[in-house]
Amino acid sequence: MNEEPNLILAGCLRRLLKSRFILRNRSENWYRNIVDQHKVIEEFMQAMAAKLIINDQLGVIYLQELDEEYEEKLAFQLGSKVTLKKFATHALLIMRKRRSDYFLNPDASGKCFISRQEIKELMIPFLENIERYKEDKKLEQDLKETIRDLREFQILFETAEGSEIYEITAVCDVLLPLEDISRLELNVLTYMKSATGIESH
Repeated sequence: MNEEPNLILAGCLRRLLKSRFILRNRSENWYRNIVDQHKVIEEFMQAMAAKLIINDQLGVIYLQELDEEYEEKLAFQLGSKVTLKKFATHALLIMRKRRSDYFLNPDASGKCFISRQEIKELMIPFLENIERYKEDKKLEQDLKETIRDLREFQILFETAEGSEIYEITAVCDVLLPLEDISRLELNVLTYMKSATGIESH
């Protein structure tokens, strides 16, 4: 007779392989299950040339490639990777700075929120000189796509369906560590200058 599977372990592994991130404040039960099962999970991940990252300070768990050399030899990436578009990359920078500012003086909720309108207003100054954004229709279309991408990456969660108010999650901190902010700002500035035809000096 086959041995009964460990359903908690199976649930942890399936969630880790399906989701990019497990967030404590979104799925506390499975977050804790993964923490409890981490030694066994690490053995599975080692066999997949991957490692389990538990950042308890941020409340985020995710998988990461074990080594670049192994990735080249395997020629098959861990999970599905999606590259943020320029507009969404700029939005990520805004979300990260907003979250950093919030935690300098957090409120009782311990959660950082932003509305769709605020995202739009924060992005307009960087786009006002780009010709294709003269029409509000184009901006609205790209804003809609950007928020969709940020939600897919678990950077944003809508607080209630149709509210257009979003929680900015700790995924921001994982995707964009503080030491990378200056580099990303420079990349965004370079892009904006090239899009407006302004030469960079």
